[in-house]
Amino acid sequence: MAGLRTVKIEYTYKKGRTEMLEKHYEDDTKIYNTITHKYKDKREIEKIDSATSNRPFYWKYDDKGRVIETNQAFYYVLYNQYNSQDYLTNKTLVVIQTDSDERDRPKKIQFKYDYEFRQDLEK
Repeated sequence: MAGLRTVKIEYTYKKGRTEMLEKHYEDDTKIYNTITHKYKDKREIEKIDSATSNRPFYWKYDDKGRVIETNQAFYYVLYNQYNSQDYLTNKTLVVIQTDSDERDRPKKIQFKYDYEFRQDLEK
């Protein structure tokens, strides 16, 4: 497509699949960006993309494999809480930076989820 720089992406895993390099090419041989993905227990735990951020993105999981903390967005850290049935019950965004005036910036945004289960309706 016109205007897009990437003409080819190559994914290369290291032995043991604990790290993957995502290489972006602008032609058949010239790499202009490499993103490093790190894995543990088959889950992504870190992504390093120096073209978009000078800090790595990360994901933390609980013992059931659910994301409990991540900074996968530029402006906040996200914390998730789940109930015993594995439903998301609380999501908290802790804002670390914003484009707005500092005085207007919320420090924390909290979302709570309640679930109401209904019996299947007769057809």
